[in-house]
Amino acid sequence: MKQVKKIAFLIIGFIVMTSFSQCSSSKNLQKQAPLSFGEVYCQAWAGGVEAAGTGLNIFIPAEVKQTNNIALDSVYFRGKAVKLEAKEFNGTVTYIGRFVSKPNTTKDIIISNDPKEESENKIELPKPIPFELQDNECVVSYIENDEVKYFKINNVVERQQINYPAVRQNKR
Repeated sequence: MKQVKKIAFLIIGFIVMTSFSQCSSSKNLQKQAPLSFGEVYCQAWAGGVEAAGTGLNIFIPAEVKQTNNIALDSVYFRGKAVKLEAKEFNGTVTYIGRFVSKPNTTKDIIISNDPKEESENKIELPKPIPFELQDNECVVSYIENDEVKYFKINNVVERQQINYPAVRQNKR
């Protein structure tokens, strides 16, 4: 009976702590975006060779002159988070978040009658993000005056997937 109480206490404690951590990150959402943005969109891609993998890129265009004291840092999108990289094109900066999946290769899995051998199989679980988002929403973290802030972008447009062709080697 003591064991059940201990487990129940741990579960309730975990739920309470999780709810507080999500409330604190939700409070940091700014009501107004720190920059003016163009059309934010995402685009899936698939490599043409077995080891190339697949992924999804999100593109966030912003005006260059406005980014002086603000640095976009990361993006939270579809249950994942990645750092943003900035690319400058003709007076605008496009921030790109690259969500890359593992290459399309098969990994050896240990299958055995001995559970100790099978315990060496690694399962990678994604880290939960602190925001509840729809598939067409993302949250961007940015740094302004040495303070991390967050804002939500709605209506992320999904463009058609890019399928890269297989690379053929010339045989002589």
